[in-house]
Amino acid sequence: MTKRKLIYIFFTCILLGFIVLNSKIMPVKKELTDVELVKVIGMDLGTDEKYRVEETILRVSYQNQSTGSSPSTSGSPGSSGSTKYFIVKGQTFDDTIRTFQTYVNKSMSGSHIKYFLLGEEYCKKDMTINIDFNARDYEVRLNLGIYLTKGMAAKDFIAKVVNTDYDLDEKINSMEKNNEGKNVSYKLTVIDLIGYLSKKNSSFLMPTLRIISPKGDTSDSKDSNSENKKSNSEKENNIIQSTVVEKSENSETFFDFDGYAVIKDKVLTGYLNRQESITSNILKNRKGSTNIDIYEGEDNVLSFGMIGFNTKYKFKFDGDNLNEVIINTSFESNVDEAATKENIFKIDKLKYYEDKQAEKVKLQIEDVIEKMVEYKADFLDIEEKVMMSHPYKYKKIKDKWVESLVNAKFIVNVKCNIRRTFDIITLQDK
Repeated sequence: MTKRKLIYIFFTCILLGFIVLNSKIMPVKKELTDVELVKVIGMDLGTDEKYRVEETILRVSYQNQSTGSSPSTSGSPGSSGSTKYFIVKGQTFDDTIRTFQTYVNKSMSGSHIKYFLLGEEYCKKDMTINIDFNARDYEVRLNLGIYLTKGMAAKDFIAKVVNTDYDLDEKINSMEKNNEGKNVSYKLTVIDLIGYLSKKNSSFLMPTLRIISPKGDTSDSKDSNSENKKSNSEKENNIIQSTVVEKSENSETFFDFDGYAVIKDKVLTGYLNRQESITSNILKNRKGSTNIDIYEGEDNVLSFGMIGFNTKYKFKFDGDNLNEVIINTSFESNVDEAATKENIFKIDKLKYYEDKQAEKVKLQIEDVIEKMVEYKADFLDIEEKVMMSHPYKYKKIKDKWVESLVNAKFIVNVKCNIRRTFDIITLQDK
C-alpha cells in the first residue's frame, strides 16, 4: 500500500468521524432530541367552574437523550425510559397546550400525536365546540384515532394504564391491527369525526376503551389525581399537575375495546354492548371476522369462524312514506372447533348448522335494530342508502327522517354458507 493511499484513508476516517459526531451536520439527531414526544392526549371537561377543560398529556422521555432534556425523569433499570403525564387545566385547549409548553424544555409538535382519548362526561356535551381546536390545529394529523374512555374520565384512564409494561399508544395500535379477528371495534379518525359532526342531526358510533382488571373491576373510578391546594389561584389561569410513574414488570391493569358509544346530535346517548357492536360492523360491511358458537348441550358445542359479510338494503315506500326496510345479510363460515361426539360432517348436518347460524345472527341483527329504534339514532347510516337509491323519495322525508325510520317495518333475511370444515376424514353419507 502506497503512502498516498494511507494518507487518503487517514483523512477519510477523520472526515467520517467529524460527520457522525457533529450534530449541526446531522440535524436529525438534534431534532429528535429537541422534540417533546407526546403520543396520547386525554380530553375532559373541567372539574370546577373556573376551568372549563382539562387535558391529560402523555409523553415519553427516553433515558439516552443527552440534549434538550425535559423535567427530571429517570427510567427503571433495563427499560428505555419512564413515562410522565401532565394534567393541565384552562379555559380552552389552546390555553392548556401553551401552558404545558412552559413546563417542558422541548418543543411540542402535534404531528407526533397518535390518539385522542375523550372522557365520558366530555362526550355528553356538544362535541362540535370541544373538538374544534383539534380539527383547526394544522399540526394534528387528521388520521389519528379517537376513542371514548367508557365509564371514566380520560385522565383517570391514563392514570390507571400508565404504569403498565407497554406504551399506551403502541398497545392501542397493536389492538387495532389484531381487531380483525374479533371485529368488535373500528377505528374512528379525526377526519371521520369532522364529517359526522358537520352533518345536521347526525348519529354515529364511536369506539370505546374500558379498564379490565384481573379481578373483573370495571367500575367507574374517582379522580386519581387529588387537587393540590390552590396558592395564588386568583392570579393563575391554569393549574398543572405532573406524575412520574416508572414502568412496572407486574402490571394488574389492562384495557380492551368495549364496543361502541352511540353519539346522537353530537352528544353521548348510550352504548352498544360487544355483541351488538360486532353485529353493527356486519351491517356496515366492515372488513373483519368473528366467531359464532352453537350450544346444544354440554357435550355438543361448535364454534364457527364468520367471514365474508355482505349486507344489502332494500326499501319499500307507501306513497312518499318509508314503509319497509329489508336487510339481506349473507356470510360464510368455517368449522373452527367441534366439541361433540356426533358426526356433524354430513351434508344434512352441515345444512342444519348453516340454518342455526343464520337464525342466531338474525336475532342479533334484530337486537341492534331495536337499540337503534330505542335511541332514535341512525347509526347504521341507512339515511345515506335511501338518499342514494331513492333520491326523489328521500327529498320528501329528509326533514322527518328519524321519525320515518323508527316507524318503518324491518325485515331481516340471513343466509349462511359453511365454506370449510377442516375435516381430515372424507364426508360420509353424502
